[in-house]
Amino acid sequence: MNKNHLVLIFIFFLALFLRLPYILNDQFTFVFDMGRDMLWTRDMVVLKKFYLIGPWGSLNGVFFGPGWYYFLAIPFWLSGGDPRASVIFVFLINLLTIILGFFLGKKLKDEKLGLIFAVLMASSPLMTSLATFAFHANLLPFTTLIFIWSLYKVLLKRDIYLLLAALMASLNFHLEPAAAIFTSITLLVFIFLNLRLVKNFKNLTFAIFIFIFPFIPQVIFEFRHQFIQVKALLAFLKGQNQSLGGVLPLNLRITDRFNKFLELFSGSVFKFSQKWLLIMIIFLMFLVIFATYSKKNKKIKNFIKVNLLTLFIPFLGYIFLFSPELKGWYLFGLVIPFIFLFALFLKEIINKNFITGFLLLTFLVIFNSHFLFSEFQDAGTLKIQKKIIDRIYEDAQGQPFKVFVYTPPVYEYHYQYLFWWYGKKRHGYWPEEYSYLPGKTDYVPYKEKYLAKQLQEQPSQKTEFYYLIIEPDLLTKRIEDWLSNFSEDKIISREKLAAGIILEKRQEKIKK
Repeated sequence: MNKNHLVLIFIFFLALFLRLPYILNDQFTFVFDMGRDMLWTRDMVVLKKFYLIGPWGSLNGVFFGPGWYYFLAIPFWLSGGDPRASVIFVFLINLLTIILGFFLGKKLKDEKLGLIFAVLMASSPLMTSLATFAFHANLLPFTTLIFIWSLYKVLLKRDIYLLLAALMASLNFHLEPAAAIFTSITLLVFIFLNLRLVKNFKNLTFAIFIFIFPFIPQVIFEFRHQFIQVKALLAFLKGQNQSLGGVLPLNLRITDRFNKFLELFSGSVFKFSQKWLLIMIIFLMFLVIFATYSKKNKKIKNFIKVNLLTLFIPFLGYIFLFSPELKGWYLFGLVIPFIFLFALFLKEIINKNFITGFLLLTFLVIFNSHFLFSEFQDAGTLKIQKKIIDRIYEDAQGQPFKVFVYTPPVYEYHYQYLFWWYGKKRHGYWPEEYSYLPGKTDYVPYKEKYLAKQLQEQPSQKTEFYYLIIEPDLLTKRIEDWLSNFSEDKIISREKLAAGIILEKRQEKIKK
């Protein structure tokens, strides 16, 4: 075993060390989106309800592809519904991305470049964060890495890789449609910049077929539902569907997009907030890369071209084609080209002065790690939510109860899932009712089927007591309006728990 292999093993354990403790200790985000996704995945596994579409998008009437739900179905089935299993699966994809980054660098130049790729990915603040919660856009770095590698191979006259690039662009519509649109545009621009690909009719036809294939479930859905997604997209293009919100004029978009991409670079490589110093670092990075590789090493020149194309097409697209608010998760995949370009810059510094380069790389690892080791005290953390549920069951002492939840997004999907899975698994029975308001069930698909199963296993019992879980919200008027639904009932106890969550126990007013 040579020293490079030892370094790779160190990188592997570094990635584990920076990620796994959060997952195994329930120190990860589990909120509206994650709860919803687990509920829908539950329907697929438990009720065998196979979806043709995925989560709804920010644009009203448009949905993701269902691939994310099918991905989540595997850890759900293997673990019996444990949310940690879903996060572990996302973590494994993140770990695979780091390993593939090493082999890419090795193929591109040598093991040293592969190791730099890998260590930057392992210590990247954004990559680390994306490995510690289950969210559809967190798989974008993996698909982007494969996409970049595929386009690079095409430039080496391996045209068959165009099929793989087309598949990655299509799969992104199952992970984040906004990002997928610009991945697809990047692919189109790449094809037209390399006209020989257009002339290779057979390969291009297969690539188009591969791109279309993952859309089959959505096409079936469209035929069954009078093309509602097509109509929603047409309405958006005509300016009639303004559901995305946050529309900015062109001059403000340029500044906003520049700042967002600058923040992305910082999160990709090292967590640093000094704007002008970041700009100088990026300028120096590009200067060194172009000075070094402009006249030699055709393989790396082609690789740089692909990375720049993958960055600049979305950058220009979000300025000139996409006027609504640019959400941070649209850009998660672009962590990869930023890391690749910075790795090439760092490799050149190490070649010129090994001590300086090695110290810089060591500093990045330690500096990035500094931001990670802290205990989350947030209402959206699974560990906190489990504590709240345990406290309720402890107080109920085996007696039946109801529970109603206030959360700023209104629909408490995370608690809907946790009372169904964790409440029953840990404490042996379900609440008589759990919702955001009494009698509300229509926002959870197939809730009536689960309630029917609950009645079979656990006959309904009359209870006059219920609990209110009140998550903190800056808009206190909303909390007051929600509490007005329970104003006639007597408060038995009230306590403030972790993360500012209020737990109340109330007694229903006896109706005459």
